[in-house]
Amino acid sequence: MSEVREAQIHGAPANWIVGDGQNLGFNSDSFDEVTLWFSLGYMRDWNTKRRVLEEAWRVLKKQGSISIMASRIPDSTEQFVFWAHFTFPDGSVSKTGYGVRGDQGQTLESVVNLLEKLEFKILSTEDHEVWFSITAKRS
Repeated sequence: MSEVREAQIHGAPANWIVGDGQNLGFNSDSFDEVTLWFSLGYMRDWNTKRRVLEEAWRVLKKQGSISIMASRIPDSTEQFVFWAHFTFPDGSVSKTGYGVRGDQGQTLESVVNLLEKLEFKILSTEDHEVWFSITAKRS
């Protein structure tokens, strides 16, 4: 809830809902897009990541898309901090760090592999030094 409250201070017109990504309280085929921005890193277990992506598939409409941004989290560290610098449309700047558990082996390739196993069609990827993005579509 603290993350939602922090986001609300910027006044974005949105309906803010806190829930469990493994069991969303929405009907199947409800949304045109699902966004997972820097949330997969909070799920150390790959079975949890899989269940969240399966649930995203369920609530997406046919041909709906999923947008993922995530940090590369190596297997070689117990704790991982991703430092971010965001510039918002109004020009304000936010600098923050996200601390998560390490030893995840989270890479562009590992997330793409999981999405493909779940029958998402990969539309585009961007691979940066410490983070990556993926856009995929429910087929």
